[in-house]
Amino acid sequence: MRDTRRTVGVFAVAALVLMGWLGAYGLWDQDEGRHAAIARELYAATTWRGWLIPSHNFTDYHDKPILYYWLTSLAYLGVGVNELGARLVSALSALATLAAVFGWTSAVWDARTGRRAVAVLATSMGFVCLGRYGSLDMLLTCWITVGLVAAERYLTEPARRVWLVTAAGAAGLGMLTKGLVAPLFIAGVPLLHAWLAGSRRPPMRAGLLALGVFTLVAAPWYVAVALLDPGYLRELFLEHHLARFAQQGTAFHPGPWWYYVPGLACLLFPWSLLLPAALAVTAPRRDPALRYCLCWAAVVIGFFSVSQGKLATYILPALPPLAIVVAHALGGLETTTATGRRLTAIGLVALGVVLVAAAPIALRIERAPWDQLVAAGTGYLALLPLAAAGILLTWWWRGLSAATTAVAACAAASLIVLYAGAAPLVSQLTSARRIADVITAHVKAPIVSYGVTPASLLFYVERPVVRLDRPRALRQLLAEEPFAWIVTSPRHVDAIARVVPVYPWVTTGRRVLYATAPSSTVASARLHQTVD
Repeated sequence: MRDTRRTVGVFAVAALVLMGWLGAYGLWDQDEGRHAAIARELYAATTWRGWLIPSHNFTDYHDKPILYYWLTSLAYLGVGVNELGARLVSALSALATLAAVFGWTSAVWDARTGRRAVAVLATSMGFVCLGRYGSLDMLLTCWITVGLVAAERYLTEPARRVWLVTAAGAAGLGMLTKGLVAPLFIAGVPLLHAWLAGSRRPPMRAGLLALGVFTLVAAPWYVAVALLDPGYLRELFLEHHLARFAQQGTAFHPGPWWYYVPGLACLLFPWSLLLPAALAVTAPRRDPALRYCLCWAAVVIGFFSVSQGKLATYILPALPPLAIVVAHALGGLETTTATGRRLTAIGLVALGVVLVAAAPIALRIERAPWDQLVAAGTGYLALLPLAAAGILLTWWWRGLSAATTAVAACAAASLIVLYAGAAPLVSQLTSARRIADVITAHVKAPIVSYGVTPASLLFYVERPVVRLDRPRALRQLLAEEPFAWIVTSPRHVDAIARVVPVYPWVTTGRRVLYATAPSSTVASARLHQTVD
């Protein structure tokens, strides 16, 4: 009973961190706003084609498969077309990932280690941020996690085909979420692990069963799309898979081979500072489950390190196995070798230094508009040195085990404060909601996005936005319209003003709203009469 209460308590805190104030702030550009707008257009579709082929700005969108947009559309149906609905799929995927981690870790070791793994993962900065961010990354991570823990269970208990079916089904759902990455990892990691361990290969019948389940889940949509729009799959696989992996270019986010070292440190923070100690005290040769976790993380990070296109979010699927490794090590840090204790001490001291240094470094930001955000959050920054002092004093007074508990508590509290207090401030700088509110409250006129891509604007205004980046094209459009809205950045205002007289309406962090008439009440009333 006590174990059950503790497990419920850990998941309750995780749910608060991931779900609290989820819809209380505007969508962040670019990715979150874009995916929310695509799902909104899918939600409003009235034809079979509209439900099978996603669109962005009312034009076919071939970058990603369909599943995330289907699920987000269902979220809109359940909770409304709003910020909560746009983020709900990611948050629920994060909770499902935590449940899969807890179930597998408890089965392999015990419930205490499972709770630690949930606590580590649910207080890792990257996991929480992406779990509260409306994008495909957390849903993909959920399918990969479910698939890989089920595959490991099948390797351990080959008589239970349900694990094989679960892994194959997760691979199919991952294929519908972001393409080939999920089946590649779900099939590749267990096979590599079995080969390294000298285990025999699964029987042919098992492979055929997995392939059948995978095909049954993934194939129908791909076949339908191939019939409706043959160019869709060609662009998806050649440009957004093969080219992103093999070709160089600024469009594919290039990065050096060591790109994911600092990326992983940020995503797993604060636990990344204890990861060296955890790796030092693990015994993968004596524990196949730990060896499986390390193989899982190494394959994900190694694959994306080889890829030419790199983004820190790509290695999110490596966080669950690394969180498990850290959680397993936390139980024995005080009784481990001198090297392990030394690395743990270094990690805790480094964490304290990072927290103490964060506040003065942030206060030195002088690039508007981010300095406004820092100034508004000065009270929150003052809590960081207190958190560092609390962790280090706990370590000195109660030992390493209590100190790591303090790390989890401080991380959870910091994330709650971040999203309850600071996230709305960030939205003022990164969301187009305020601009959209002004547009929808006044004149229904053409909306021009000049030199910028405020993706969330499409979600809020619910109609097409004309994207331009040349003065001549803008002049031609405005010559045909008595009134138009222009969303741009401050650096483009002079170029626009040389083409046509414009008047400022709203200024947000990185975007400004101009129009071809002033915002006075008299002008607005006249414009309403003209439009009517």
